[in-house]
Amino acid sequence: MKKETFTLYLTALISGILITMFISALVTYMALSDTALFIEVWPVNWFYAALVAFPTILLVRPVATKITAKLANLIYKELFNNCYNSYKACRSIFNFKWECRYSKASIR
Repeated sequence: MKKETFTLYLTALISGILITMFISALVTYMALSDTALFIEVWPVNWFYAALVAFPTILLVRPVATKITAKLANLIYKELFNNCYNSYKACRSIFNFKWECRYSKASIR
């Protein structure tokens, strides 16, 4: 197994365990009318939640990465266009030299 693949699986496993620990603890605590049962009920809920979380993280990660890339490209493209339009306006009105910190090379 490659190091990158191992890192991906280990990160998904650790994230799944830690996130489900907190979420299942909160949900279990809120659902119980007798909080004395918390220590008996929570570990079982946590176990089942962690079993579901690990494969879910592996399945959802590529989709989330694609959505994030599209949103980032959209946001940074708009930032560049706004910056470039401001530059053109300042230059034409005031004959003012102003540099935009976003370059066309950084937008793909």
